[in-house]
Amino acid sequence: MKIERNGNNQPSYADIDYDDLKFELLQGGVEGLIVPTKDVQGCWGPGSDIVIASHTLRFEDSQIATITNVTAVPGAPDMSKIVVDGAIIPATTLEDGVGDPYTFAAEIGLLSRNVIIQSDNTNDDRPHIDGSARRGGHITVMHTPSVAQEFGGVELRYMGQDMVADRHPFLLYQNRAYVKDTNGNLVDVISPSSVIKKNSIRDSYSRGIVIDGTDNVTVAENVAYKTRGHVYAIIDGTEENIVFQENLGIFSRENDGVLPGSWWVRDQSVYTFYTTTPKNTWIGNVAAGSRVGGFGFHLADQVRGESSDEGLNGRPRSYGLVEFRDNVAHSNYHNGIWLVSRSSRFGCCIACFVPRIHLYLVQAFI
Repeated sequence: MKIERNGNNQPSYADIDYDDLKFELLQGGVEGLIVPTKDVQGCWGPGSDIVIASHTLRFEDSQIATITNVTAVPGAPDMSKIVVDGAIIPATTLEDGVGDPYTFAAEIGLLSRNVIIQSDNTNDDRPHIDGSARRGGHITVMHTPSVAQEFGGVELRYMGQDMVADRHPFLLYQNRAYVKDTNGNLVDVISPSSVIKKNSIRDSYSRGIVIDGTDNVTVAENVAYKTRGHVYAIIDGTEENIVFQENLGIFSRENDGVLPGSWWVRDQSVYTFYTTTPKNTWIGNVAAGSRVGGFGFHLADQVRGESSDEGLNGRPRSYGLVEFRDNVAHSNYHNGIWLVSRSSRFGCCIACFVPRIHLYLVQAFI
């Protein structure tokens, strides 16, 4: 056995001989898990993929499994047993984690959907300096101010384009009508109500669900896993009446550089939930395992992008938060919540960290 010892940045090694070693299996894999809901019965079917969030401090300790059967639990009508193909590491439950500051109850999300939109470029982990690396498909709804959008029940896989502006798995871009007077001055902004619900985003090359210059959107009950860049993101600082509710993000990884066209949003410091304005709502969301942080409030000192070009102005960092409650962050590498109010004039920032918030419930995201 060889042991490495580090001291004063100078590693040293020692060869040690052990005799009569004995290994005993204390805990092995399990065939499935119990979830505290009956809603998955008849909905989650054999062959569907699920993701199990990290239950440790490590952001990368999530698991993927394929369902073979879903049944009721005898004597517990509000519980379901999910049997999977192969074995999984036992996930911590609420009861298991009582009094243990280093483990968290693990969320379970359904990744499979009946409708799949998938890029031909799969499993691309090449660095972005290769011009063709991480190039997938993308969906953009833009400049449709009179149409209420509904997008739901779709699995998006290997979508988005790294280091290309506005190429994300799903982007709502400038779906507003800018009403101006005869002198060209902005007098009103009209944006329809849209719903983005129950989608799955897997193996994204650039972000997840992105809202840029669009108002009145509900983003609810979506599941994102193994994404690059900010996952559920608000970009230019003018967006209002955006509701993020009961969304799940697992294993959020950073991108290598700054996307063209939005230099003020840095995906190298990746957050599962990211915004440049607080004037919106976050309820019951879970950020379970990010390379940097769970919820990032990088409040801008001015309006950016096309919204600014159209005449919208203001200081998003001075706006009030509409609502933020029942959200959970755990297993994130640096922090649970990052709040920065940044002023380019004074070059200062105010930061508030809430590291590794404990998880209080096991939840199944359908």
